Amino acid sequence: MQVDTAATENTLELSRINWLTPLEAHTQALSGPREPGTAGVKGWQWQRVDPALTPFRDSNVASQQEVTPAPAAAAAAIPVQVPPRTLETSCTSRPAATPTLGQKDRVLSELQGCWKNCLDGKEYYLVRGAEVLRLKVGVDSKPFRLHWDHASSRLWWGSTGRYSLQPPLESPLQLAVWESSDGSGRGFTWERAQETEAQQCEHKLKSQQQQQQQQQHFQQQQQQQQFQQQQRQQELQQRALQQQALQRQQAWVQQYQQQYRHPAQGSMNLQSPMGCGCHALASAWPHQQMWYNPVMAVRYAPY
Repeated sequence: MQVDTAATENTLELSRINWLTPLEAHTQALSGPREPGTAGVKGWQWQRVDPALTPFRDSNVASQQEVTPAPAAAAAAIPVQVPPRTLETSCTSRPAATPTLGQKDRVLSELQGCWKNCLDGKEYYLVRGAEVLRLKVGVDSKPFRLHWDHASSRLWWGSTGRYSLQPPLESPLQLAVWESSDGSGRGFTWERAQETEAQQCEHKLKSQQQQQQQQQHFQQQQQQQQFQQQQRQQELQQRALQQQALQRQQAWVQQYQQQYRHPAQGSMNLQSPMGCGCHALASAWPHQQMWYNPVMAVRYAPY
C-alpha cells in the first residue's frame, strides 16, 4: 500500500490519510490527482481522532469478546482498525496446562503407609516412596513400581499403565481406588489398614525376610556340601582306576612268569617292564645265549 501524497499537499494539519494500491497509484500518476476527501478504490482511509475520546480495551479481553459490526454510515466515515498486538495475541496459541510439580508428591504422600485389599483380607500392600511391596500369608513378597503419567496427571500401577489411581478427594486418604485402563471395569480397591495391622504387616515382612535369608544360607550350605561330595567321589574314582590299572599290570607279569619258563634256567628274568623288545635269557651253557620275546612267545637261539 502507498500513501496518497496528492491528498496531503497544501494542508496545514494532516487530519486524513488515503491509502492506495500500486495500481491506483499508477492510475493517479497518469490521470492526475483526485479531489480532496475522495478515498481510493478500496475505500481504505484513516482519519485523525482525539485519543481522549477513543475507548481502548485490553487485547486479551477484546479477543475473547464478540465484535459487533458498526453501522454502514459510521463504517464509511470512520473504518474500524484492529490493533496489531491484538492480531498477534489471537494468532499465538496458549500452551496446554501442565500438571504442577507438587501434584505427584502430594498423591504419593497420601498413598504412603500400609494398605489392605478390600477383596482379600490376607493381602497387604506396603508403600514406601514409589515402591510397593505386596505381602500375603504363605506367598513370597513381590515388589511393584508406581509410575506418574504427565499426560493424564495420574499415578499408574507399574510402567505398563494397566491400572490408574483415582485422584484423592480427601486427606488423609482412606480408600484408594485403582481403575482399569482397558475399559473392562476390572480394578481393585485398597483400604487403609489400622496401626495394629500395620505393625503386624511390618512384623510379617521382617519374619519373611529372615526366613528368606535363612533359606538362602541353607541352600548355600547344601550346595557347598554337594560340591565337596562330588570332589571326594571323583578322587575315589581316580584312586580306584589307578589301583585297577596296577593290579592288571601285576597280573599280566605273573601270567607271563608262570606260562613261559626256560627249560635250563627255570624262569625268565622280567625285571624290566614288559614290551615288544626281546629279553636276554642266560643259558645253562656259558658259551650260548638264548633270546625270548614275551609278547610273541618266540624263542631265538644262536647257531
